[in-house]
Amino acid sequence: MNDHFDTADQTPSPSLKLLRFEVERLESVDSTNRYILDRASSGASEGLVIVADHQSSGRGRLERTWDAPVGASLLMSVLLRPTLKIEELHVLNMAAGVAMAKAVMSLHPQLSIGLKWPNDLYSENRKLGGILTESIISNEQVTVAVGIGVNLDWTPEQLGALGRPAASVSSLVGAPSAGREAVLKAFLDEYGSIYRSLSSFEGRATISSEYRKYCVTIGQMVSVEMADDSFVGVALDVAPGGELMVAIDSCVRMVSTGDVVHLNML
Repeated sequence: MNDHFDTADQTPSPSLKLLRFEVERLESVDSTNRYILDRASSGASEGLVIVADHQSSGRGRLERTWDAPVGASLLMSVLLRPTLKIEELHVLNMAAGVAMAKAVMSLHPQLSIGLKWPNDLYSENRKLGGILTESIISNEQVTVAVGIGVNLDWTPEQLGALGRPAASVSSLVGAPSAGREAVLKAFLDEYGSIYRSLSSFEGRATISSEYRKYCVTIGQMVSVEMADDSFVGVALDVAPGGELMVAIDSCVRMVSTGDVVHLNML
């Protein structure tokens, strides 16, 4: 079944981009990101949204696996063809995090959701979801898959089997979540509105500022593991380019990739 969602009720100014979402639903797929990028190579239009009941090879950053019970999570990817420069693409990840946090809280106002740098949704010091943004550049055209997984209706037993701190909306509110369709629609409304603003410097600055307000990593003592280095410091801020600024003694390290652990969550 396909659904269509427009992100505005009126024609935008030439500097803004109206995004029309077309939602396709799958029972099972290896990875919604992988599937949507394959569709993109075959000419799929910007705004395609893939939602799956189950992923057999779902993954997050650093190639970590993401295995969710069938139907218990919102598992989705959005296809974008932005007019952003390569060094500006990180704002798409920021925007997705902010939009999903707002979407879930609009349906469950009793929740407080923050963003752990760079791409996790957290509530009560437990992971609620994650975002994986992947891009392909060909003939000066940038194609981006924004993949998102949010735990909605996991049982305590399913969460406990993960072996690490995790939460679902239902476990946090003590009742069933609003459901995948409601969260999907709320997210697309939020993300579409934000996406229209990202073509301007002001819009990118606004979402960067908003991301920092949601970022629960800022101010935390963190352990950083990179490919060729590891260290402990205090997360000071998120730079305009998306890097995490970590203070170590008298210097500040700029972290663009790596595994960051909040030491107070251990």
